[in-house]
Amino acid sequence: KLFRLRLHRSHDSRDHYYYYYISSFPMQITPTGSGSGAFVSIVLLALLHSVHCHSDVSDAVLHYGSDSLTEAVRVNETGCVTCALPPRGTPDVMRIDPCGSLRRSDKDYERIFVYGGNMDCKSLSMLGILPASSFPAVVPGFCLRFGYSKDTVTTDSEPAWNDLVPCDRGCVHGLVYEVTKDDLKLIEKEKDGYKLMKFKGIRTYGNRNVGRGNIFMMKKFETAAVPSFRFAGLMYCAAKEWLLEGYADQLACQLQDLGVPSIDCVRDSKRGLLRPLKMSCLK
Repeated sequence: KLFRLRLHRSHDSRDHYYYYYISSFPMQITPTGSGSGAFVSIVLLALLHSVHCHSDVSDAVLHYGSDSLTEAVRVNETGCVTCALPPRGTPDVMRIDPCGSLRRSDKDYERIFVYGGNMDCKSLSMLGILPASSFPAVVPGFCLRFGYSKDTVTTDSEPAWNDLVPCDRGCVHGLVYEVTKDDLKLIEKEKDGYKLMKFKGIRTYGNRNVGRGNIFMMKKFETAAVPSFRFAGLMYCAAKEWLLEGYADQLACQLQDLGVPSIDCVRDSKRGLLRPLKMSCLK
């Protein structure tokens, strides 16, 4: 079995990547240190030393074979994990009628990857949308960002929304909902400043390619900003309930870095601090 260890080093605003391929064949080490096995051992020890001792190495990821979803450790400069991935063998869990609907045979359905406050059924039900099914999924190669553009609707109480931006070391989790085409159009009307994009890079927790799906992304991400406690709480609590535990921790660390206070889903829900809000209420 072959393993690939990728080291990410950043300086002078440029990214440099080093790839090492290490074979797991048995190695014999002679007392004098001669032989190819000893040489490979020395190289391996030196490589591991560089991972642990060089402060400028910000990313060390061990990929198993060619799997695109593996257990990985990716840490940014503040110590937050940037991509918590499901371990191999994680089963796919699909919920039928997750928000209480019934599939209609006379309707055409589309899949949409939802990664924000709309992961919660309460938010969708405010729009009259009841998905036929849902399952957790991952979009590798993207990071979650908060901010706004000239086309998004913001207020003093809701200063920022979420978006996906390409990044090498990140991934974003969410729920893939199956909704009618009419419902998809309804969501699109509520998403000022966003565009609906066809996307083929969505993968289930069991590492299956979802095929073609839909994702909303900002037309143009312009200004970074801190999300409201309400919006951040809706995202975090939905992630904690439906998504990988490691991703909920990843999201919590990112929100803490942005200065969002610690979120207690039970306490803050009882206090009414995490109420869903239709975009149209802001217009």
